[in-house]
Amino acid sequence: MKRVPSEKTFAKEQIQRKVNRHRWLINIFGRRMMGIGKKPAGAEMFFDTEAGRVRVLAYGLERTETLPLFVNIHGGGFVMGSPEMDDRFMPGIAAKANVKLISVDYSLAPEAPFPVALNECYAVVKYAKEHAAELGVDSERIAV
Repeated sequence: MKRVPSEKTFAKEQIQRKVNRHRWLINIFGRRMMGIGKKPAGAEMFFDTEAGRVRVLAYGLERTETLPLFVNIHGGGFVMGSPEMDDRFMPGIAAKANVKLISVDYSLAPEAPFPVALNECYAVVKYAKEHAAELGVDSERIAV
């Protein structure tokens, strides 16, 4: 019978080195594969939320009709990444799904420890619901 290995612990410095290495890799490959570094297709906006000022990239908000809203939370486990990672896909998703779309630029751990990023994402959804008329979205049709 195999024994379960003991829990592995990491020093704060080890975690920071791993995070920095992964961010470096994403930065290098992201620029080539995802077009990061180019001017984003989304319009840069800032929402003053209960969690502070949060940057978003917005797609389709210039459309005049009231539409559902899709809130995109990019991948990266709240540790790495940016809304620019998904930028090349967002205009197509907004058009095909017939929605307005915002992509949240949440703060990253470990500099912003949990639950800072989660609170920012929640605050953006709450802000969008409360300001639906200004954004031209249906406050009852918001998807994350």
